[in-house]
Amino acid sequence: MHRIGLNVRIGWGSKGRDAVYRAIDLAHATGIGDVSIDGVVRKEAARVGSSPGLSNYLAPGLVAQVLRYAQKKGVRVRPLEQVDPETVARSTWSALNTVRAMSLHLGKYGLSPLTLEESEIVVKQVQQWFPDWPAAPVFYVDQGIIARSGVYVGHNTAKGVAAWLRVMAKHKVEVVLIDTVDKSKGWKLFRTGDDPKGLLRPQQISRLAALGESLGIKVLWAGGITGRQAYELGKLGVFGIYVTTAAASAVPVKGQYRYDPGMAAGKRATFTGVLNVKTLLEAGYLSQRVKNENDATAVEVPSEGDLVRLSKTLPAAWRKWWRTIA
Repeated sequence: MHRIGLNVRIGWGSKGRDAVYRAIDLAHATGIGDVSIDGVVRKEAARVGSSPGLSNYLAPGLVAQVLRYAQKKGVRVRPLEQVDPETVARSTWSALNTVRAMSLHLGKYGLSPLTLEESEIVVKQVQQWFPDWPAAPVFYVDQGIIARSGVYVGHNTAKGVAAWLRVMAKHKVEVVLIDTVDKSKGWKLFRTGDDPKGLLRPQQISRLAALGESLGIKVLWAGGITGRQAYELGKLGVFGIYVTTAAASAVPVKGQYRYDPGMAAGKRATFTGVLNVKTLLEAGYLSQRVKNENDATAVEVPSEGDLVRLSKTLPAAWRKWWRTIA
């Protein structure tokens, strides 16, 4: 019923990694299959409340080294303090059930800071409870994800999204959201040029969207999307985008949020903001599908002055596209 494990308390950085190596060697030599880790939580992890798995104690790069070493030795490494995914799932259910009772058509729920394996347990439970209503799990690209098989952060984030999508497909998830969580630090979904704060390049988004489609998943994209980026996402033909900042104006913080020290301003959607994003998204989509120089969609990167013209000519472009696919 129970297994014997070896626990080790470690420090920070490479010294902490080396301490785990020694514990893995000892466990391997004595036939123990599990090593648990505890220690002082990293400042980066404490700042956000918690990080997934071993990254509470070691930086992601060091975690990747530890996992590779443990796999070679046939030892499983995990934190001493573990999340109870079933409790997380029950807490998630209560919020989603309220949303559904309000007659909304979709509810999103985050899985950070869970590992990939913990996320799967939560999603499996939630899907069983909402078989006929789309509960959409969220992947935060600025957080990446950690799995038993590896660490998917930084340049490996797109691989992590792909692995995560495959897990979602196992449990017949219909809609997911790819987003950023730490927007105050300037992280954005879409990477243009050499922007260090942009996380995914257009080619990566296109491949991930195609993967989602092949798995039967509709992918929504969010995370600091600007009007111009909405145009580019339209060109890629993504299922949909989830936009707030580009479609809203800043307003004073008031009401129940006035005591929130992390909220510098509120956001209020505007008619013009929503219309502009909608127009640019459609223009990008049709620019790759209606090849006629007389159509407004021939504009490569619309400027503000093009929006009025686009709003007048896009209906004709839509009719032409519908006739083509019919």
